[in-house]
Amino acid sequence: ETNRSADQAVRAIRGVIYDRNGVPLVMNVPAYSVKVRPSDLPEERRPEVVARLAALLRLEETDINLALDSNPGSRFDLVRIASDVDPNVANFISESRLDLPGVEIVVESRREYATGPLLSQVIGYTGPVSARQLQELKATGYLPDDLIGKTGVEAQYEKELRGTYGLESVEKDAAGRKLQVLRTISEPVAGTSLELTIDVQDQRWAEQALRWGMSEAGLKRGVVIVMNPQTGEILALVSLPTYDDNLFAHGISGAEYQALLD
Repeated sequence: ETNRSADQAVRAIRGVIYDRNGVPLVMNVPAYSVKVRPSDLPEERRPEVVARLAALLRLEETDINLALDSNPGSRFDLVRIASDVDPNVANFISESRLDLPGVEIVVESRREYATGPLLSQVIGYTGPVSARQLQELKATGYLPDDLIGKTGVEAQYEKELRGTYGLESVEKDAAGRKLQVLRTISEPVAGTSLELTIDVQDQRWAEQALRWGMSEAGLKRGVVIVMNPQTGEILALVSLPTYDDNLFAHGISGAEYQALLD
């Protein structure tokens, strides 16, 4: 009925990752995400809204329903439906607010893995926080629609990369949309950037050598690790077959994930 104020978290910029020579391996790029607040989506209109989102985002309706039904937070928390959405599609959805109740467009950063499959098994990827993880981490400031390191360096150094979220007091309208920032309570602190012992050029040569060796031996899988025996530093770590961690950063579909499993 009236505008109200509320405290809202301000996400910190996630730390970036470099190889031993300062070559950027992981960066943050701006992206549009589509999220749904279940409390603002009338149950009788859910099939219609899900169908429209599926057509616009080229997703399966089952994937959208699964995201809504497995929401680890409350009905008042935003649920991530799609990441890295085309700006034209994002603008159209934003302008169709009356036809898509509960749907919001959020501008945030996503991870861009510069080397793709070359270092995916070392770096890993980020993904939506699970219900179990949220239960364990909520006290430390994690939100229901947060992204968290799932595997590799992204998971091992989650605490360092994540940074510290800030807090601001905002004015919201009756629909929960932010109108303005009233005051900043605390500023976010960006995550720490990491430098790996990996040499990306050595990694390329090691992968090339492994592919040649596997071809000669008639093998479908193999591993190569290159270490400096004087220091224990890992200069290259290749495991084949591999995958592209950008699939997860962009928001992997059920069909794409099943293709990887197969």
